[in-house]
Amino acid sequence: MLLPADPIAHYTREIEADPNLLTNYWYLGLAWLLQGDEAEAQTVWFAAVTAAAPEVVEAGVADLLNILTIAATEQLQNGKFHTAERIFLQSLEIDATADIFLLLGSAVAQQGRYEEAIAHWQSAIDLQPNHAEAYRRQAEVWQKLGQWPEAIAAYTSAIESTQGEQSLKASPFQLAETHSNLGWCLGKLGHWPAAAAQFQQAIALDPENSALYGELGWALLQQQSWDEAIVQFRQAVALKSDFALTYCHWVEAHGQQNPSLQSNARLLHLLHHASPSTEPGATLRHMLQEHSRENRSEEAIAFPLAAEPEAQRTDPPAGFYETTRDWIAAAPLESHSSEPKSLEPKGGTYKPLDSPHWIALTPPKTLEAEIHFSFRFGEAIELPETFVAEIPQGRFWLNADQTSSAVIAPDHRLLGDLSAEFPLLSPQHPDRHPSHHSALRLPSLPPVQKLDGTVVVLSGLTNDLYFHWMLDVLPKWDLLQRSGLDLDSVDTFVVSDRLPFQAETLAMLGIPPHKRMATDSALHIEAQRLIVPSYPGSPAWMPQWACHWLQHLLSQTPSPADARSAKGRSRLYISRSQTTNRRLINEAEVMHLLQPLGFEAVTLESLSVLAQAELLSHAEVVISPHGGGLTNLAFCRPGTKVIELFAPDYVYPCYWFISNLLGLEYFYLVGKTPAGRGLQQLLYPDARLADLLIDLEELRSLLQAAAITEESSTQLG
Repeated sequence: MLLPADPIAHYTREIEADPNLLTNYWYLGLAWLLQGDEAEAQTVWFAAVTAAAPEVVEAGVADLLNILTIAATEQLQNGKFHTAERIFLQSLEIDATADIFLLLGSAVAQQGRYEEAIAHWQSAIDLQPNHAEAYRRQAEVWQKLGQWPEAIAAYTSAIESTQGEQSLKASPFQLAETHSNLGWCLGKLGHWPAAAAQFQQAIALDPENSALYGELGWALLQQQSWDEAIVQFRQAVALKSDFALTYCHWVEAHGQQNPSLQSNARLLHLLHHASPSTEPGATLRHMLQEHSRENRSEEAIAFPLAAEPEAQRTDPPAGFYETTRDWIAAAPLESHSSEPKSLEPKGGTYKPLDSPHWIALTPPKTLEAEIHFSFRFGEAIELPETFVAEIPQGRFWLNADQTSSAVIAPDHRLLGDLSAEFPLLSPQHPDRHPSHHSALRLPSLPPVQKLDGTVVVLSGLTNDLYFHWMLDVLPKWDLLQRSGLDLDSVDTFVVSDRLPFQAETLAMLGIPPHKRMATDSALHIEAQRLIVPSYPGSPAWMPQWACHWLQHLLSQTPSPADARSAKGRSRLYISRSQTTNRRLINEAEVMHLLQPLGFEAVTLESLSVLAQAELLSHAEVVISPHGGGLTNLAFCRPGTKVIELFAPDYVYPCYWFISNLLGLEYFYLVGKTPAGRGLQQLLYPDARLADLLIDLEELRSLLQAAAITEESSTQLG
């Protein structure tokens, strides 16, 4: 729907020219509504209806409803979910239909307000009890939220509601997907025979869908029906033999030193080079059993305990303060240090710096009908206050794999806003509450190492990951400087420094090696004077100033020897071929598509931080699988186009968030599981580490949607 440049002025003039044409009133009200003024829109429409002859009102109102529905649907498709919601709500004032409730639920769900969305879909069901699509939408949300019984009930109702409908004959593929999703939900509750039955019904509806055979194979595998599972996996691979061949050739070229990849390739090779009717071989059965055993043994020990005698270990925190402010404001409490117990003032300080503030969000652009659940945060997200705290006799604990940390006050309570851990949920997520912190449930902590003098904790989580180092850890230095702390007086900085990018950037900060305390292993310290800066925002959710501070920090250092000379803007494909995970399996085919458009493949692992920053600062377009190299989006210019490639079961929004901070144009594409999610889980038990297979036609379509064409490509320097 194309409105004039100034629709309010335009339709006001049209109404003055012809006061009897209701359509002009409808569009004038819509123009006010698009500007957020519902009251003015309603005033315009009400005036038109009351002035019109009764015989034309009914047809006119139907016309208004059609105009609003078209406008709201366009807003929904363009990612303007809040605007679409407002228009749908106005439509309901005119005529509350099931289809409007369905669309309203979609607009609300894509803003992350799932309870409201489910209620709107329930309203659609109340008006139209056999509304299969409303049931299916409810089920998808419940499945995403892990509410398996609710999802099972809704998927079952969706299937029952389609029985006997003529429309079903035109959409067997969607019904097959519904059966498949129901099967996975049943499997989550351990009902694998019932799950297998659902996958079989899905196959009957969509017999050429290779993924469904893989899912049936997985359900049979859980019942240890090895030979039957092999038959289904073979059928999945037979229907997508190009996937097996591509994977095996890729491993042969790039995975010789990787036993896991070699095992995956061997499994696919055996599945591929046998007819689905062939008697399963002992070797294949043994491999399948081994892969299945490895899946079951993927129980991560999040907090491994050292071997010290129990008497040398310390108790876990006895409670928590939700915020460090709460600790400062609380009355002095009994000390739980190893010294004789006494009541003593805390003597801590709290220096507030940045006030809580909202970050406006623009939804990502995608080929999908709806944006992925991982990007559903509405129009804005609030970042918390930043501060620097001084905690006399304070303690800092970091577990061995750097996925959980705790700052503990002298009264033996954990400080919630300084004690981060995985999973890194969004700010204000209810599960981030410190009452959920794992340290509160540990049997004990390692022995405390006591340090004299002033100790500053720069360390964050997973400090050896480039993204967290650059955007969670380094900007803490700015907080320390702004707090007025005399940094020269600090005796020890708790910070990682073993990797080249860490050493390079710490040198920029001027922290001498003799003042660094490494975090290479589990750490538990108590400092005479512990200084802890907050995160720049929230872990993995940084403010705009953190990116600008990084840009300024690196701009103070001369260009490095490994920086290439830049001539104009470049188009970059960031390859992960030198890493151990999230590599692009069909990278050769992808580059064959990208090279005519002016793209250059680059690997960043061997470059200095300065060289990476300089390279990305001249990029016109950046395409990359999800990974640390995209941290360098922090150095891109506004308007740079970004296409992020994801594995099917691991979509994380951190680089989309950076794009929002810096005005980058962000697109994403999710890879495929050609032989089904079950076989994918066999190959990659940890979805976060899965390698990617990208559909070339989808990538070509996304490039066209992003207006990345050969004609407009830039000559590389």
